[in-house]
Amino acid sequence: MIEPPAPQPARVSGLEAVRRFINRPVVAVVAVGLIAGILRFANLGAPPTRVFDEIYYSKSACIYLGYSNARCDTTSSDERFWRMDKNDTGAWVHPPLGKWAIALGELAFGTDAFGWRVSSAVFGTATVIVLALMVQLLFGSPLWTFTGGLLLATENLSFVQSRVAMLDVFVVAVIVALVQLQARVASVIADRKAARARLRRAVWRYRRKPERVS
Repeated sequence: MIEPPAPQPARVSGLEAVRRFINRPVVAVVAVGLIAGILRFANLGAPPTRVFDEIYYSKSACIYLGYSNARCDTTSSDERFWRMDKNDTGAWVHPPLGKWAIALGELAFGTDAFGWRVSSAVFGTATVIVLALMVQLLFGSPLWTFTGGLLLATENLSFVQSRVAMLDVFVVAVIVALVQLQARVASVIADRKAARARLRRAVWRYRRKPERVS
């Protein structure tokens, strides 16, 4: 007896293949990460002078690295007093973690505008990626993952704070990372509870089965 030929799998059109490729969480996360990174790193060294509170934090970071007053541009008597008294600028009242993050950028790229802003750009971009991962965890939809990440990537305050050497972007990054961690832990706990409930139901059904009479 001749067996009928096996049915051929349906051919997927090029457009459908592209749609399937795009409709994946990893593509959504990478896409918003690239958008956020391009927006934050493009021409990051402009303007080349300090903007707003960069006049404190970029100099604090430079002082933390032990560079000279000339390199850190600590020229005023007040700045030199705070350096002698607190090993900082007048921003010594703020916690040092964010200033150390700025210092890492200056250590890696120098004490110019790009150097004191690069850490903010890194943390701002990472915040967008973490938020996108959180949206994927909550909604399980690549479309919503991309949308949520895009909203933060193009949000004006996040954009500005990611391009200046200030502390706000580091605070936001830590908060978003902690919320993501909390959501991940809650998801794991919920999965374990659901697994235990399924196991209890399976055991209960097994015990309810009547024993076979041999």
